[in-house]
Amino acid sequence: LNHRYTPYRPKALLTDILRSYAPKTPRYRRKHGMGIPLGDLLSGPLATEVSHFLGRGFVEDQGIFSFEGVARLKSSFSGDPSSWSRAVWSLLIFQVWWERLSNGGSGGR
Repeated sequence: LNHRYTPYRPKALLTDILRSYAPKTPRYRRKHGMGIPLGDLLSGPLATEVSHFLGRGFVEDQGIFSFEGVARLKSSFSGDPSSWSRAVWSLLIFQVWWERLSNGGSGGR
């Protein structure tokens, strides 16, 4: 073997072996992350939490957000989940965090 480890090419041996067996295109592509299906989660398994934390009672008792704005967001999400899922997710996570914080960290509903 004529390979030496260098910090600049830690996978040199593997790359050289792959050069013989794998096509060039996949080897030099950028990495791609895996997306989370937020729309499916928020309208499926997490629908109960969305209804609770983005519901009129919780939002009005909390007094931070306008319920009308939250209702518009939920309506937009219902019409086009893929475009609005990140906004609904962010608001949901904030609401859960706020409830835990205001309950002294107990985390219970």
